[in-house]
Amino acid sequence: MALPLPPQLDLLSVEELKRQLRDKEVELEGLRQTDIRTLWLKDLDALLEAIEKQDAADMKQREADLAFHRQMESKKGLKGFSALKGKSKAAKGGAPKAAPKVGSAKSTSKARKKVL
Repeated sequence: MALPLPPQLDLLSVEELKRQLRDKEVELEGLRQTDIRTLWLKDLDALLEAIEKQDAADMKQREADLAFHRQMESKKGLKGFSALKGKSKAAKGGAPKAAPKVGSAKSTSKARKKVL
């Protein structure tokens, strides 16, 4: 059940709506008196300004992302270097021994020996 609004509130609402109507009528009359080319150019100026603001914000975000990426890469690189510092070449992951090729003589002779 909705409560009825007090008469003062209704009167205030009506007065506010009448004021808004007068303001919009003045705005409409101003637009009617303005040349269409002027309206078009004004809209284009507003659009260009908005695009420039967005481009600046995008560039700022890209720079922040790049700086963050570089910072993470440098931390990653330093962390990896300090963890390997002082360890032997084998512990650092030196060159692994190459596995014999599947069809090579060594691999087939070893496989035969294991079977026998």
